[in-house]
Amino acid sequence: MAVAFLAFVGTAPAGAQTSVGDILDNPGQYNDTEVSVEGTVDRLVGDGGNYILEDEDENEIRIRYSSSEPPEEGEELTVEGLVSISAFGREPFITENARTTSEGETTETDQADRSIEGESNPFTIVGIIALIITLAIIGSGYYLWKREEEAEKRREEERKKAEKEAEEAAKEAAEARSDDLGVQDTELQDAEGENRALFPDSSEAPSPDQPARRIKSESSSSTANKPDSPETLKFKAPPKTMKFIPGKLVIISGPDKGREFRIAGFPREEDDGNVVTIGRADVKGERAFAHIQLGDTYRTVSRIQAEIIQKTSSNEVYLRNKSTTNPTQVNNEEVPSEETVELQNEDTIQMGELVLQYEV
Repeated sequence: MAVAFLAFVGTAPAGAQTSVGDILDNPGQYNDTEVSVEGTVDRLVGDGGNYILEDEDENEIRIRYSSSEPPEEGEELTVEGLVSISAFGREPFITENARTTSEGETTETDQADRSIEGESNPFTIVGIIALIITLAIIGSGYYLWKREEEAEKRREEERKKAEKEAEEAAKEAAEARSDDLGVQDTELQDAEGENRALFPDSSEAPSPDQPARRIKSESSSSTANKPDSPETLKFKAPPKTMKFIPGKLVIISGPDKGREFRIAGFPREEDDGNVVTIGRADVKGERAFAHIQLGDTYRTVSRIQAEIIQKTSSNEVYLRNKSTTNPTQVNNEEVPSEETVELQNEDTIQMGELVLQYEV
């Protein structure tokens, strides 16, 4: 039996090809698993021994290496190694076994040095192998069962946590909509009780450092009016003292079709306005209320796909495409990366399967 086990270990395949995004989305599933990932070296971190690998979808993961030479920033690599989860941040990272450049050059860890040490201590290696085989035979069945049970427990906890966060976000959004801001802030309503712009009116054009173009809308106004919060979108209700960006967003395609919501931006000096980000990233802290997080339903959307910007100087609203891999369209016309276009009433915004309509 021991000989069969060693033969099995010796013929085990190398790490399976996967993506950085899959590992980040399911760290528990890949924990203690050999994988092979592709990406570009974004930067070296710490005092040495670690670098950040970024894939084509802008997902990042930390790589720990033990070779004598670090990789170069901007270098395209295929990395093979073991996935582990940090005990501090609970974030996955890969311990590098080998790396291969786009030119086919392969760098491995110090396996040769360890082999020499092993040859000088044969009895130590034999004892370790014998102990590992004994523990594997005795505890393999129990270990696999326990691991699956813990994974199922984590999945259930994550599901309940996501449901709770969605319920809290929906409750906060409903409370924010029902609050009579017109009584507490006279800027929100005019003398006749009708809603008006939430920021000072101005006829000034966009600043020279923020070029923008206008794409004509051919869409029709949404007829649905469901006040519930979207099931596959997450966003925190803004503070009651924060002013909403003019208008609202209506989902006109996908599982949340017909749902509508308003948004508040986070002030950003370089944009001379208030900014809302859209994407699959999970934004924490003071900027959380100014981010629309897309769930797993929208897999073709980047972690930060686009920004909606409301200019304080002109009260105009713009959209800026932030993704270099996944397209963003306004009125069925693609917006190049880092380019900004003006949004007007009934404009449609498409990001993967998600289609929104901006209504004033």
